[in-house]
Amino acid sequence: MERPSLLILVVALLQCAPFTTAAEPDSSWNWVAGREGIEVYSRDVESSPLDESLAITKFEASLTSVVALILDIDNNHRWIDSVDQSRVIERISDTESINYTVSNAPWPVSDRDAVVRTRVTQNPDTLAVLITSEALPEFIPQRQGLIRVEAIASSWRLLPLKGGGVEVRYQVHSDPGGNLPNWLVNAVMTDQPLNTLYGMHRELTRPPYSDAHLSFTREPASYLK
Repeated sequence: MERPSLLILVVALLQCAPFTTAAEPDSSWNWVAGREGIEVYSRDVESSPLDESLAITKFEASLTSVVALILDIDNNHRWIDSVDQSRVIERISDTESINYTVSNAPWPVSDRDAVVRTRVTQNPDTLAVLITSEALPEFIPQRQGLIRVEAIASSWRLLPLKGGGVEVRYQVHSDPGGNLPNWLVNAVMTDQPLNTLYGMHRELTRPPYSDAHLSFTREPASYLK
């Protein structure tokens, strides 16, 4: 049986320009945390004891840069909070893949692994990009010593802004399984998106993301080179 332990979450200081504050979500969300222009919200989910989380910020980056970073699955472990391993299992197309991740957890809690299908779409009118992931827990056999995450629903909503930049909305609802208490899971689901957007900000300034080009992503005229 698993027992909760104290989670020590450390956010590194970022030596870069400050974030700008993004628009608030609708009234179904409750504000729970904010730092350096990143705002985190949560809300109840019907028929689930676990909260859904939402983190919002703005980046001074091209839309393509943000999409390229998210879709570089093999390097997601460099910036997505708590992810220790990440790789593509099957590349279905440029805009769809099946991916595998291992998330670390403090002792004595068991590490988790997950298999998800990720899809990318872009609205032809607004140019907003939606990247969604859903769990495929039976796609590959479970690994000894890891608990398979059975339920994940996450999305990245990327909206190009007038005058440049991108508003990012990272939304997650998942059940890590095992015998973890709900209060502990809900606490982590507040901190994880906050730390993830910090990591995203750091990586966006680095090549190959800062100068990325993708054939399936249209840029607003302000970013065309």
